[in-house]
Amino acid sequence: MAKSRKAKGPPLELALERGEKFFQKGNFPLAQRELEAALGLGVSEAQAREISDKLEVCAREVALLEGREAIKRARKLEKKGQYRDALEQFEKALVIEHEDWIEERIAALRLALSQAEAADLLDAVAEDEDPQVRLAAYDKALTTGADPAVAEQRANCLVELERFDEAIAQYAAAPLSSDLSRYRQGYACAAVGRYLDALAAWRGIEAGSQGLAGQVEQLLPFACREAERSASCATRADGYAIITEMAHRIDPAEKSARLEAWEAHATCSQLDALWEEERFDEMVPLLPSLGQPPDRAALAMHAKVSFKRAERDAEHLESAVGLWLTAVYDDDLLDALTVHGAASAPLDRQAVRDRLVERLGALVAGHAKQGRLSPRVQGIWRMDERIIRQLSGLPVQGVPPACYPCTPGFALHHGLADAIFAFLDAQPSPPPDSGIDLLELRACFGATGEAMMWMEAGEEERALAAIPRDIDNDLVRYCRERIALACGMAKARRGEPQIKRYFLDALPLLQAEPKRAQEILGLAYADKPSAFFEGLADALEALCGRLDHPDLPQAAAHAMGIKAVAMLNRGINPAIAQKLLERALEIFPESELAGSTLDALEERRIGKDIEKAFKRQNSLRAAKLVLTSNDPGNRDFFFENMELWYHQAQQMERPMRAALLAEVHESCRLVDVSHSLTRKVADAISELKSH
Repeated sequence: MAKSRKAKGPPLELALERGEKFFQKGNFPLAQRELEAALGLGVSEAQAREISDKLEVCAREVALLEGREAIKRARKLEKKGQYRDALEQFEKALVIEHEDWIEERIAALRLALSQAEAADLLDAVAEDEDPQVRLAAYDKALTTGADPAVAEQRANCLVELERFDEAIAQYAAAPLSSDLSRYRQGYACAAVGRYLDALAAWRGIEAGSQGLAGQVEQLLPFACREAERSASCATRADGYAIITEMAHRIDPAEKSARLEAWEAHATCSQLDALWEEERFDEMVPLLPSLGQPPDRAALAMHAKVSFKRAERDAEHLESAVGLWLTAVYDDDLLDALTVHGAASAPLDRQAVRDRLVERLGALVAGHAKQGRLSPRVQGIWRMDERIIRQLSGLPVQGVPPACYPCTPGFALHHGLADAIFAFLDAQPSPPPDSGIDLLELRACFGATGEAMMWMEAGEEERALAAIPRDIDNDLVRYCRERIALACGMAKARRGEPQIKRYFLDALPLLQAEPKRAQEILGLAYADKPSAFFEGLADALEALCGRLDHPDLPQAAAHAMGIKAVAMLNRGINPAIAQKLLERALEIFPESELAGSTLDALEERRIGKDIEKAFKRQNSLRAAKLVLTSNDPGNRDFFFENMELWYHQAQQMERPMRAALLAEVHESCRLVDVSHSLTRKVADAISELKSH
C-alpha cells in the first residue's frame, strides 16, 4: 500500500502555492483549478484581488486553448468530408478566436453545403416537365454563386415560359455550350423582332443542322428589312454580313429559289454598304467569281475594288493593274468605272480612257515615290500599259478571244494567254508607221512573257534567266535580242566599260529596226564624265560597218574622241590614243573632236621632239621640226631656247662665239627670217666681223 503524501502546511497555503506554480509554467487549466479552490478557503481581500486577476488570465488562456482544439477537430472533420460538423467546430473556434481565415473557411463550407443542396435539388427537378419548377431550382442554385451551365439552363427555361427579353439578357451573360441553347437564343431574338441577332446566334450552330435552312429562309426577308433600316452604313454592312454568312452556310441542295433570291439581294446590299464605308478588303470574298472566261460585269466590280485596295496598299497593285487596264479598254465597261471621276457620254471615250489610265499611272508613281513598289510591279505596269494600248489600236482580222484587249498579266492569270497568242499569231503585220510591234505583242503573251516583264522592270539578269532554254524560234530570238539591247542600254547609261557584246547580240534586231539604235547614239553626246564613254565608244565602234545607220559614224567618232582624250589625261601611251583617233577619223573623217584631238596629239609629239633636239644641242633639227608644226607654242618655245643660246654665245671667247652665233642665226633664219632675234643675231655677227 502506497504511502500518502503528507501536507506541508495549511490547505490555503498549499492551494496558493500549487496555483502559482502551475500559473508560472503556463498550465492554465490546473492553475485555474487550484486558484479557484484557494479563493474558497477564506483569503484576505488583497489575496482575493490578486487571485481574481490571475483567474481572468487563466480563463482567457483556457478559452484560446479550447479554440485551438476546436480548429484541430474542424480540420480533421473537413478532411473526412464531414462539412457540417467541421462548420460547427470552426464556428465554435471563431467565437473564441476571431481570425479572418476562420471566417473564410466558414464561408467556404457554407457555400459548399449550399451548392451540394442545390445540386441535389437540380438533380431532383432535372426531368420535371414544369419549367416553373425547374426555374425555381435554377434560381435557388444561382444564389449559391455564378454557374454558367446553370445560367444557360435558366435561360432555356425562360424561353419555354416565353419570357424572351429576360432569356436574351441571360444568354448574353456567358458563352453558350450547346446548339440547343444557341437555337433557343435565336428563337427568343426572333420572337421579339431582333432578326439579325437571331441569325447571329444561329451562326454558332454546326453547319448542316437539320431543319435550320427552313427557319433561316423564313427570317431572311425580315432580317434584310431590319438591316436596311440601320442608322449607319457600318451597321448596315455588318447586318448584311450576318445574313450572307448564314445563307452561304446552307447546303445548296437545301436552298430554295426564294432563299437564293434573298441571298443575292443581301450580298449586293452588303457590297454597296461596304463600298460606302470604304471597307474594300471585306468586299473581295463577296465579289462574284470572274469565271472562265471572265464575266465582264464582274470584271468591272473587281477592277473598282482592286483599284481602291491598291490606293491603300501597294501589295494589291499588281492585280489592280491587270484588272483596271483590261476594264478601261473595254468600251462597254467605261461607264461602270466613272466612280473614279471620269464621266462617260457625252465625252469622247478615248478622253475618258486616257483619264482613267492616267489615274492608275499616278497611283503607281505615288507608291514608287514612297519606295513601296517592287521592280516586278513596275515592270508589269510598264509592259501592260504599253501592250494593251498597242492591242487596242491593232487592226484585227477575225473574231478576237474573250476579254480582248487585255493585259498580259490578266491573260496569264485567267487562262487567256494561249488564245490571245494564237489570235495574234494569225494577224497580218500592221502598217510600219502604226507604232504597233506585233512581234513584241506576241512575245508578251507567249512563253517569253515573263522575260519581257523583267526586262521592263530593269532586271536584265532576271530577264535573261527567264528566256526559255528549250525553244529556239523567231520569237525567242527576238526576246533575247530585245533583252540584250536593254542590258546594253542600262549598262551604257551607268557608264560601265564592258558593254560591246550586248549590242552585238542585239545586232539582228538593230539591223531589222535601225530606229532602235537612236537612243544609244544619243548617249554619245551626253553631258557625262569622260569615263562614261569608255564602254560606249567600244560598242559604237563595233557597230560601225555592221549596222547601216546614217548617224552612227558621227556618234561613234565623237565617243571615240572623248575616250581618247580621257586616255591622254590618264597618262596612257599617246600612241594608243593616236590609233584610236585614227580609227575614229576613218569611220567619220569630218569628226571635229577626233580631228582636233589628233592634231593636238601630233603637235604634242612635235613639241617633245623639239625638246629632244635642244637637249642634243641640235638647233637645226629643232628648226626643221618647228616648220612642220602649226602650234604657236612650239614656235615660241624654239625662239626662247635660241634667245638663251644667243646670251650664252655672248659669254664665250671669240672663235666659239662666232661659231655659235652662226648656228643660232642659221636656225632662226630657217624658221623666221624677219624675227627680231634673227636680226639681232645678224647684227651681232656683223659687229664681230668688223673688229
